Amino acid sequence: MNSKQLFNTRLKEDIGLRAYYSKYIFNSHFLLFLTITIGVFIYSLVGFIQDAEPSIWYLLIGSIVLSLSVMPSYRSLLKEADGLFLLPYESHMKTYFQGTLRYSLALNVVLMVLGVALSALLISINLSLSHIIIVVLAALVIYVFHLIIYRVAINSKWNHWSVIGLLFVTSVVTLFLTMMFPWLAPLIPVALIGLYIFFSKQVHTNLNWFRYINHEKDARNRYFRVVSMFANVAHMDGQYKRRRYLDKLLPNFKKDKFNKENMYEYLFYRSFMRDNDLPMIILRLIIIAAIIMIWLNIWWVSIVIGVFVIYLIVLQMNQIYSQQAYLLWPKIWPVKRSYIQESYIRYSNKLVVVLSLIIAVVFILVHLEQFYMAAILPIWGYLINRVLSKGIYKKESMLSD
Repeated sequence: MNSKQLFNTRLKEDIGLRAYYSKYIFNSHFLLFLTITIGVFIYSLVGFIQDAEPSIWYLLIGSIVLSLSVMPSYRSLLKEADGLFLLPYESHMKTYFQGTLRYSLALNVVLMVLGVALSALLISINLSLSHIIIVVLAALVIYVFHLIIYRVAINSKWNHWSVIGLLFVTSVVTLFLTMMFPWLAPLIPVALIGLYIFFSKQVHTNLNWFRYINHEKDARNRYFRVVSMFANVAHMDGQYKRRRYLDKLLPNFKKDKFNKENMYEYLFYRSFMRDNDLPMIILRLIIIAAIIMIWLNIWWVSIVIGVFVIYLIVLQMNQIYSQQAYLLWPKIWPVKRSYIQESYIRYSNKLVVVLSLIIAVVFILVHLEQFYMAAILPIWGYLINRVLSKGIYKKESMLSD
């Protein structure tokens, strides 16, 4: 197998993995939510732009949004064993890495297009159409060069966040100056070539395989963290992380309560608070929901957003049941499945209602006149939790011996 065949194999594997998870992410519920949210967002943004007066702050915000959309995300598709078995073939891997570079460019196109569209709307308050086209072309050049530079930087002494930080700052400054002085645009490729030469002089003589492999592992985990918001992911590393500041929230069962009927409720709480990503994912979902509610400021859209976020939260919490129900605990201390299920119902109902109330409070603060509509959110949380929980139990009974 040559390097081209190896790349094609890895490419097919990665595309297959993304296709598998995409059917869970882009289901009919999510597409409906996206359609409503994006439609209302664009409508409100266009209305805002029509009434806005030209200001340098719109150019700065536009350059930041555009810079975020052209940030590099390189996928080498390497695996741990490659550092050992491909080491003798390093000189023959040029075709492989050229393929991964093209694939990485294609992977980030959608995010870049969205960023370009959003920033173009913002800077249209200040700039003419011809000026906007110059800025967009400059962003495309930066997008390609950033990925090339970043791939080279992986094989240098620079760490990930230092490179990303440097590229982000230079991108913001470059795009902002281009918006202010369009005649500077031809100098952008020259500056980027200089940055490429700067990193090229700091690369290791030979390929640092383990650095590339670790970078790929981190990139995969970042992708799986996004996917885990919509589906259970079995490929993630580091599933548990103790957060001492959450220990005080753990229920303190008395000795007579810590028995077979209640032990799993404690384990569910403990697993939730010490899960590597779940608490932070839920926190991000609530923050995103709050930002969208405040930005759009339309009560029925806020209800739709709240309902969808609660649905995602319940989906996230279901994985805690699967994690605990299929571990060694039931074999070490065998208990009836009904005890586990009842414990999960108590745990999930309490947690879902609390999180739904937090979202409801945000809704009330944003839409004080329609405060009574916030009652929909905890009721929905309770009902959808019961429905989805029954789905887990049904699946479990089908898989049982």
